Amino acid sequence: MQEFYEKVPRWGTVWLKRWYWRASHSRLEPVKKLARTIKNHWEGVLNHIRTGIDNGILEGRNSLFKAASAKARGYRTSTYAALSYLLVNAKMQLRFPGPREAAHTG
Repeated sequence: MQEFYEKVPRWGTVWLKRWYWRASHSRLEPVKKLARTIKNHWEGVLNHIRTGIDNGILEGRNSLFKAASAKARGYRTSTYAALSYLLVNAKMQLRFPGPREAAHTG
């Protein structure tokens, strides 16, 4: 697979198609499985090669959304669920006053 990252950007789909053919005809089942996975995600693999961009950021946001969704179960309205999502994704920390700070505010 090291060869994959070294050759594909220069040789493009030609090298990838050759690699796929050899891998899919391998006697090693893990290599065949990898070949099938790459074939199933062919366009995404090529887009990653061309642009160098992956979907890591999107996957991270998706996990945050799922966490917020789990926290929002039981809310009566979708507004509260949306607020939960915003709080989970916000880059701020809610800080509540401690006992000493609360005593000084009065």
